[in-house]
Amino acid sequence: MGKNAEQKFPRLQETRLHGTVTFPCTMYIADADSEPEGTPFEVKLHTIDCGVGYQEQAVLFDPMILSGVGVDAASKELIDPLVQGRLRLPEIITERDPGFEPIKQEFDRIRRVFQETAKIHEDQRFVITPASQLRIKAALMNILASLYEAGQLPYEDSLPDPRIEALKKVMTYVRENYASKIYIRELADIMNMNEQYFCRFFKKTLGKTPVTYMNEVRIRQAVLMLEKTQETVVDIANACGYGNMGHFITEFKRLTGHTPLEYRRVSRQEGRSVKDGGLE
Repeated sequence: MGKNAEQKFPRLQETRLHGTVTFPCTMYIADADSEPEGTPFEVKLHTIDCGVGYQEQAVLFDPMILSGVGVDAASKELIDPLVQGRLRLPEIITERDPGFEPIKQEFDRIRRVFQETAKIHEDQRFVITPASQLRIKAALMNILASLYEAGQLPYEDSLPDPRIEALKKVMTYVRENYASKIYIRELADIMNMNEQYFCRFFKKTLGKTPVTYMNEVRIRQAVLMLEKTQETVVDIANACGYGNMGHFITEFKRLTGHTPLEYRRVSRQEGRSVKDGGLE
């Protein structure tokens, strides 16, 4: 990411949720100072510079939103390696690079979706509707395809890492056992690692700690229960693996911007999920 992006989007360097827990994708927009006429249009990882009077725009997304249960060639050769960090996006693409025009067109599609349908909260834009999210995912897929066709997706290594398959088992274990107390040593044992090395590997691979991942899984389930059931907040906390109400409320508010009761009240008033918080 270029220096300008770091200066204009200082919070991009923070460890925080971008987008929502259920759809971790967001757009940041910042007015840029006027540049000399003729400034080229460039794609800098997540940033686009558009000449005189341009706005810098950054789309941040977790590659996990592109993943699924498929075993097709696209999943095995492109999406899975991207999620695992073995496939790198180029740092910058200019008009001189192959594939620039279709990539620019897809980025413009993403920008229009955010401009037309997103809810703005502080410096982030969130898309909530299934149609908007699907259009963004389709555009990201097309960008990935164009980069592949242009030969601009270098691999970090050429050999598959068997630890990734074990990590998937860890993630499945968390999703299936979120209601119970989960110890780090249990997860480390699944991968035959000691706890310290497991935590480092998990963070390096997924960009978040095991505890953060567990909290996201649990809070996502809590959101669904608040929206779809009449269970009390205490019962929901217990059902989602939180024996301590204070911890549950703290984590819920950290990820959504709302307390559980606020979330339930607003979501039911609007007849849909909260739009101005950290969750879908």
